[in-house]
Amino acid sequence: MIHTIAAALLSTLLAQAPTDARQNRAPQTDQTVPAARGTRLVIENKAGEIVVRAWEKDAVRVQARHTSRAKINVRVDASAIRIDAVSDKGPTGSIDYDINAPAWMPVKIEGQYDYVSVEGIQGEISVETVRGDIVLKNVSSAIAKTIEGAIEVDGGRGKLTLSSVNEEIKVAGATGEVVADTTNGEITLTRMEAVAVEVATVNGDVVYEGRFADRGHYSFTNHSGDIELVEGPLGHGHRARPWQIEGHLVGGGGDGDDEHDQQHEHHVDQGRGVDLGDCAGFGGGAVSGHFCPPVRLRGLCLALLIIT
Repeated sequence: MIHTIAAALLSTLLAQAPTDARQNRAPQTDQTVPAARGTRLVIENKAGEIVVRAWEKDAVRVQARHTSRAKINVRVDASAIRIDAVSDKGPTGSIDYDINAPAWMPVKIEGQYDYVSVEGIQGEISVETVRGDIVLKNVSSAIAKTIEGAIEVDGGRGKLTLSSVNEEIKVAGATGEVVADTTNGEITLTRMEAVAVEVATVNGDVVYEGRFADRGHYSFTNHSGDIELVEGPLGHGHRARPWQIEGHLVGGGGDGDDEHDQQHEHHVDQGRGVDLGDCAGFGGGAVSGHFCPPVRLRGLCLALLIIT
């Protein structure tokens, strides 16, 4: 029992952000294989780090730091390059991967106790881990799921689907579509130019800072935290200014108490709305329904904004 608990604690530590000591270790495995167009990269790792960076070569380079009993398998078939590890003498132990792959290559990563970082990959990305943080930088479309870990995305041009149970989600500089949900954590979206956003959390605040696109669709769901909306644009050296608009609020207090809901509705109705035609970033669009959020909405279950 003691050994089981100790192993779990060690795996938790390994799933956090990488340390300089582990990064400076010389790799025990260093292998490069050609990558044909149309193939994808598939990585499985039980514990450790997985760092994938794009490069200009049509090849995949695999550097791995591991124990002497672990053997890294790099298998190439018609549809994929598959990377995993085996051991003939017990568990493989923690393995840290540093991988270079073509930017066009789709990447699929599965792990249990892993810190995962993917940078510069423009193919479709899928990352799923039980415990560990996920960091994505300058990517296109991506699906990222973790139970005990934070998710951070900086730069996303396609659809981002992000899910965590007990940690926060941060997205910056996204220009496509964002779907994000967490149970116990904040969701913070900054420098946004997304055309569609759907975010939800049960216990945590929601912050959206950035532009709102013409014909955009934005949905913010929160059961016991605040929803804060700040309109851009956000250029270097410029501060975002708070905004208030007319539109539609769906939900209310969310607890089924009519008196409580009416108090929130009354509070929202007192907000000073502005004509969208005079609001920078909306292009003179119109909002469907009746929606009037102040800078911060407190205790509201669902705010829905549609710009047409």
